[in-house]
Amino acid sequence: MTSPLATVAPTSEGARKLHDSGRRPLTRHMSIVARLAPGGAERQLLDVLTHLRFAGFDCSVLCIGGEEGALASDFRDQGIAVSHVRARSRVGPVSLMKLARFIRQNDPSIVHCHLYSANVTGSLAARLAGVPAVFATVHSCGEVRRPAQAVWSRVAASVRAGTLAVSKAVAESFVSRTGVRADRVEVIPSGRDLTRFRCAESSALDAAKQLGIPPTSRVISLIGRLVPEKRPLDFVEIATRLAWRHTDAVFVVAGDERIYYGWDNQHVGPRSFKQWAMERSEADPSRFLFLGHVSPEL
Repeated sequence: MTSPLATVAPTSEGARKLHDSGRRPLTRHMSIVARLAPGGAERQLLDVLTHLRFAGFDCSVLCIGGEEGALASDFRDQGIAVSHVRARSRVGPVSLMKLARFIRQNDPSIVHCHLYSANVTGSLAARLAGVPAVFATVHSCGEVRRPAQAVWSRVAASVRAGTLAVSKAVAESFVSRTGVRADRVEVIPSGRDLTRFRCAESSALDAAKQLGIPPTSRVISLIGRLVPEKRPLDFVEIATRLAWRHTDAVFVVAGDERIYYGWDNQHVGPRSFKQWAMERSEADPSRFLFLGHVSPEL
């Protein structure tokens, strides 16, 4: 299976034929997500759509969860339209028809869904709307957990042109959990533009000073969502061992410091990862900095 964008990207010859036939070029691209939360998949989507706009695509995002999400304004700043049509039921006929009607009104040539909820609901709604090219991307190994999710993932995969996975491990996990044929899943590795994160040494020193880190310290960091599948406690345990060998090391944890539940069988009730980790390790709290959610440009 070839890359989905390669199959629909406009060429001068193709655009000329479509113009001569009175039809518009195949450049209208709609992404469907639950919400634009400040996560890695959502930021990667922002990068991709920004580049697609420069390549001639008319890009938009449809959020179908309870809210647009904190990153909606970032997408709009890049000229990407963001709409919110809540699907109160993931596969209920009323919700699917409402979404299909909205999609049909916007007339996209491509619909690309991201993450489990949108992959199921968005794929089915786009199919009902008659979109010619429907794709979905699986972003992590933990997206499909329960038997019912596996069933609906398999149903949704059967009605779209293809399923993408951000790594070989994610593809293998999706195939084994859902029963979708391996030849129906293509791996397109994640990528990020790292130029925005480069900074002068003076800027790095200023940032360290702002955080209270001595300029001679060795900084080791964990950056990402602090959820169990990313194994953040492993970082804390490894950091604890390194701290004994490297007295100049400072360990920085940057990630959404939301409330977590059920980290272990004994824990019941709300607790932050910072509190949980410090209570269950031999780490010296003074060697750690927990920054919570920060902008990637910080």
